Amino acid sequence: LIDWHAASIANEMVNDLGDWLRHWLKRGIQEQGSAAQEVLDHCEHDVSKLWKQWSDQCVAQLSIQVYAPAQLRKELDTVLTLQTELDGSERVLQGVQAIVKKGPASQGALDALASLECSHEQLLHKVDTLYALLNIQDRFPELDGVSLEFVQTLLLAQDLKINICKWAIGSFF
Repeated sequence: LIDWHAASIANEMVNDLGDWLRHWLKRGIQEQGSAAQEVLDHCEHDVSKLWKQWSDQCVAQLSIQVYAPAQLRKELDTVLTLQTELDGSERVLQGVQAIVKKGPASQGALDALASLECSHEQLLHKVDTLYALLNIQDRFPELDGVSLEFVQTLLLAQDLKINICKWAIGSFF
């Protein structure tokens, strides 16, 4: 009985789909067309320039390099996580340094602190080397000399843009 009822509802919705699409396309296109024409009428740029910008935008968005590979994203996330953890350990190390400087400390404590500082610097250098080995500059020459955090921000902005585009396109239907 439930299957029959679901099939009946699905059949009814399929039959009504054409009317629904015609209604929304007719209403939506007229309203959007009027609004777009009004914006174009008040715009100080000529239409040929706007078409050129539109085609440039399409080419830029369809470029292969616009879509960062998933592997690059994973590698950047890993390096950024390492960097964040190292920043946290650096804060702890600075706190220990402040405590040692305030009070008397044994030579063993000072030696251990110096060893930790040296190890921390080596880890920072290795993380920077790991970031350099990702060859981001070779895969994406536009990002040459750009910091890891900024690349991560760019990737997040790209994801946000893609999600907004999907949402906007989905809102028309």
